[in-house]
Amino acid sequence: MSEKQILFEGEALGVRKMLPKSSISIIAFNKLDLTKKCLDSVFAAGGDIELILTNNNSEDSTGSYFDSLAPRVPGRRLQVVHNLENKGFNKPQNHALALSHGKYFVCLNNDAEVPLDWLYKMEEQFMLNPDAAIVGPSETCCQFKGDFPSWHGSPGNVLEYIEGSCLMIPADLAKKYTLFAPHYKFAYAEDADLSLRMRAMGKTIHQANFTIKHQRGATSNGMPGMAEIQMANSTTMTERWANYHKFRRFDLPIVINRTEALGDVLLTTPLIRALRDQMPRSELFFETGLPHVLKYNMKVKKRAPYEHWEEVSKWARRISLNMSYENLLQTHIVSGYFQKALIIPPNEPNWMHTENYWAPEDDAWADEQLTRDDGPNRKWVAVHCGPSTWDGKAWPEDRFHKVCLWLMDHGFRVVLVGNLKTRSFAHHLDLRGCTGLQQLGAILARCKFFIGLDSYILHAAESVGIPVIGLFGVTDPKFIMTRDTSYSLMGTAPCAGDRHRVTGKHQMQCGGACIKSISFDQVVEKMELLTK
Repeated sequence: MSEKQILFEGEALGVRKMLPKSSISIIAFNKLDLTKKCLDSVFAAGGDIELILTNNNSEDSTGSYFDSLAPRVPGRRLQVVHNLENKGFNKPQNHALALSHGKYFVCLNNDAEVPLDWLYKMEEQFMLNPDAAIVGPSETCCQFKGDFPSWHGSPGNVLEYIEGSCLMIPADLAKKYTLFAPHYKFAYAEDADLSLRMRAMGKTIHQANFTIKHQRGATSNGMPGMAEIQMANSTTMTERWANYHKFRRFDLPIVINRTEALGDVLLTTPLIRALRDQMPRSELFFETGLPHVLKYNMKVKKRAPYEHWEEVSKWARRISLNMSYENLLQTHIVSGYFQKALIIPPNEPNWMHTENYWAPEDDAWADEQLTRDDGPNRKWVAVHCGPSTWDGKAWPEDRFHKVCLWLMDHGFRVVLVGNLKTRSFAHHLDLRGCTGLQQLGAILARCKFFIGLDSYILHAAESVGIPVIGLFGVTDPKFIMTRDTSYSLMGTAPCAGDRHRVTGKHQMQCGGACIKSISFDQVVEKMELLTK
């Protein structure tokens, strides 16, 4: 048992206890008589537990009953959550998981009663099965029948999912990959989805040798709107797991489609990485008009040429990311991709980071460009001055020239990057129009930082991990950047950020006042932060 000390509700009374083995989460909306029977059975069974009890704005005495239970809970390991509205099952269970301290997290319906040895028998399955992700009791719904998703199928010999009325999962696993997917509203289908997600990763699910007494549907029956919620969740399940229902396999290919543009394709790499992690047995393919963006990304195969494409298409799950974030308000591009793909981001601080790859010859070329005149220790800064096809992304060229002069005056070497050589800017090396995407990545990786417009080049600079001073007008960095936005600047004119206030557009045109409201002095302040 861990020696780490955790504060529980009972600490106010001078009680300090070690971490519990299992955190049991029970959510109640009315039905106090059933809830009392449920908790009486939990107390009778005992064990090394904490209780996390959620009152979903009940109209009876459920809330006060929960508050009175501390003396009955071993070590007073009790947390009570009072919701001001009925939030259903999914969100409160996810919230309870975030509050939990146990090695295992247990969902238990308030209309269920458990036997004395229920916790031990579920824990035993994890000891017997190293790859186990979820364990539940026997003789509960566990397989799909009929029109998918018929998650109320009768018990049978084929174990496809563990019902959420009583399940145990390692807390660390649930916290990393999310307990119940946010794609499902209120309640229903979330447990089936959880089991399928775990199985797709190569984990196993098991039933332990005990049964529960369960008043099925006692809480939800008759609740307004439940039929519509079930229908909506059925539609989501069908979209997400149609291939499983059709073929009962987790090793079938996945085809991602994002036709354009360069930066948008690069920004799919967090999703590619998550799919590779969460669907390890599936080959990933990518359809795009810009396959060179992902040229050396070995996590995914490019669409063309591929001689077995017809065979792939027959079996594949297709994920189209076209007009995904474009149709979502106030949503980060990468989050929009995950939402469209019905994939949950891992609970990791760097989950949104993009990836960029190039070949050894690109490294050699970049070294030659940056060291041929001045030696290897010069401090290079990459500057992208434009032009941009969006007026709301185009910062005045005379200010860029002043930026380049400032950098040179402060001992930096300026390398200009981009596609077109418009006017001349102060520089030491002009590589505009001279680099392929992979050569550009190698050049950026050797720079101290980057200054420039919202463009593919900005995304490429982020993908190699260097600090970025991005200049934003009609777009908002908090919906664009995938790393720290503290160095970036956004205009203050009324049109600033307009791109994220409308849907259905590839491009948002404005007069450009938004980005022109960023002053040269503001950029100097950011450069000074990076030159200290």
